[in-house]
Amino acid sequence: YVYGTRELPDIAIAREALREGMVVADIGANIGFYSLLEAMAVGSTGHVYAFEPDPRNLPLLRDNIALNDMEERVTVYEQAVSDTVERKRFQLGARSNVSSFVDRPDVVDAVDVDCIALHEFEHINNVDMLRMDAEGYECKIIAGALPYLRKTDKPFAIMLEVHPNEYNDADLNFAAQLESLFELSFEATRVVLGKNKRETM
Repeated sequence: YVYGTRELPDIAIAREALREGMVVADIGANIGFYSLLEAMAVGSTGHVYAFEPDPRNLPLLRDNIALNDMEERVTVYEQAVSDTVERKRFQLGARSNVSSFVDRPDVVDAVDVDCIALHEFEHINNVDMLRMDAEGYECKIIAGALPYLRKTDKPFAIMLEVHPNEYNDADLNFAAQLESLFELSFEATRVVLGKNKRETM
């Protein structure tokens, strides 16, 4: 309302990281705010693969892409991203930007969605940057990317929103996934701190 936009530090980091011709996997695309920002930044020679499993968001995501004439630069996948290829129950939050596989107090419904692991994604060899906002499920997304990341020397960037309240020492162990990335020579270059969120790139 004040600035006419949102998440100013996050936008600055994304714009700094993106270059003409880059390919982005945008996980948790929602209605397309970051997908469109990325599409504009990578230009006509780049591309964005937007993953969104919440059926309530998909019409708005597609409409926003069309209204901004970005159909040539953005491909929508009506899928979730996980560590395995499977069909899984996805919880719909009262607000459509907080739906998740992680148990939440504000669930209003649930749907079965198809999941893909990034190491099996058909265009993974072209991806330069992964951006994700998955409400705690980023642990599984990273786990699904690791088989690819372990066998490639290609430069690769990750931008994500973290959700410390959702993590545990078992299936959602973010510290373990972060350690796996550090072992592959990833490093944290930017951290955005806020009252209710922390994001890292």
